[in-house]
Amino acid sequence: MATVNWRTINIDLLDPESPANFSTATLVPAVTPVSAAEVQSLSSQIKQLLRGGDSEGALRGALENPPYGGDASAK
Repeated sequence: MATVNWRTINIDLLDPESPANFSTATLVPAVTPVSAAEVQSLSSQIKQLLRGGDSEGALRGALENPPYGGDASAK
């Protein structure tokens, strides 16, 4: 009889609904890339709105234009 250390078996790989069998490529949103200059521009607009006391406008601007898909320098 073969001895198998049952503690080393990854049972998550046997479950089809396990996160181990989930493709992480589907988690990336399909958005256009954003450059670091665009992120800085949006940031300065939001800061200007906050300095002016328009917190609602700053929040609206930040939520309407999320900087998704940025490269390493934009993050």
